[in-house]
Amino acid sequence: MIQKIKSKADSFHEGFGKLSHSVQFLKLFSFGQMVLLLMLSAALISQIGKEPVVMALDVSAVKLNRITVPDLKSQIREAIVQYLDLRYKWDAKTIEAKLEDAERFIAPASIKAFRRATSSIKAFSTEKQISQRAYPADIEIDLGAKSAEITGDRITSIQGVMAAGKLVLGLDFEYGQRSPANPWGIYIVKEKEEAF
Repeated sequence: MIQKIKSKADSFHEGFGKLSHSVQFLKLFSFGQMVLLLMLSAALISQIGKEPVVMALDVSAVKLNRITVPDLKSQIREAIVQYLDLRYKWDAKTIEAKLEDAERFIAPASIKAFRRATSSIKAFSTEKQISQRAYPADIEIDLGAKSAEITGDRITSIQGVMAAGKLVLGLDFEYGQRSPANPWGIYIVKEKEEAF
C-alpha cells in the first residue's frame, strides 16, 4: 500500500489556490458594486435638475390648481388698500373699531405715535358726528425706499354737510411677520398727509 505524504509545500499551494479563488470572487463582487454605484449616481444626477412634483390637495382630497406667486408690489398695494379702508373710511359710530383694526398694519415701534395722532380724531369725529371716506386712485410703490405715494379723493361729512377734497398721502413701510391679522406682513412706520 502506498502511503501519501503531505508536505508543507502542498498545503501552501492548496491554500494559495483557495486564496486566489477568493480574491477573484472579491474582485468580481467589487466590480459589480462599482457598476451599481455608477448607475445609481447617474440616476441621482439626472433627478437633481428636475423640479419636485408637489400635489396640493384640499380637505376633501381634491387637487388644487397651481397659481403663480404674485409680485411683491401687488401684495404691498393690497395691504395698503386694506389699511386705507380701515384708517380713512369710518363714521362717528365705527371710528373707534376701525382705527383699532388699523393698528394691525402699524409697526410696533410706531403704535404709540399712531394712537396719539388718532385719539384727537376719535374724540372730534364722535363729538361733531363726522364721517369720512377715501378713494385711492393711484398708489405708487418704491421698493428701494420702502415707501408708497397715494393720491385719490376724500369725502368728509360734518353733521350732514358733505365736502370733497383731494387725498395725498405718503407712507413709509417695513416688512415684518405675517399673521392672520396682517397676512401681507407690511407694517406702516410713518404716515405723512398733505393738507388741502
